[in-house]
Amino acid sequence: MADGSPLAAHLGALISKASFDDARLTPGARVDLLSVRARRSAVQRVATALGQESLPPPNACRATILGDCFWLRPDEWLFATVPGGAEAAMKTVEPHLLDDGAVIDVSGSRIILELTGPRTRDVLSSCCPLDLDPSVFEPGRCAQSIIGKVSVLLHLVDATPRWHLFVPPSYVDYVVRWLADGIEGARAEQENALATTPHSSPVRMLP
Repeated sequence: MADGSPLAAHLGALISKASFDDARLTPGARVDLLSVRARRSAVQRVATALGQESLPPPNACRATILGDCFWLRPDEWLFATVPGGAEAAMKTVEPHLLDDGAVIDVSGSRIILELTGPRTRDVLSSCCPLDLDPSVFEPGRCAQSIIGKVSVLLHLVDATPRWHLFVPPSYVDYVVRWLADGIEGARAEQENALATTPHSSPVRMLP
């Protein structure tokens, strides 16, 4: 487990036991989180202040000077900034909102889990209703959905594929167990496929 992770030790053990090379679950980096609500001209003012042409469009994430910015809904974005960086980030954004929005420190609202490996789409599809096909869900996309019955923010970081799941702290245990079941299923399926693959017989040379 990563140093300082809020995940309990028993969850770390569960994560370690469930993971395998093609689908590895680990605690993600700790971040501060800001919810930015912006309407009308405030959207463009905030984007300009962050050196962006615009804030991310629906279901997209972009890197900004404050950290990653995720689209949540038409008038709300989530910023993930460095630990301890929420106050400075708020001071950067707030002057540009005027009366057309608000910024709130929501750092305690979500914990990040990282899921990496070529079988992770299979794992997520076992417990998440989103269409995660590579032709639909490309790196840089994000979406709010559910794992089991818990609302999460899902972000495809890169083409590994590597995913970040933003999970409410009180439901981390629940989500980890759902993902662990999916990982166990993917591992069993792979092991069964290897066991049933016919092996070629050695070639016997004629005298």
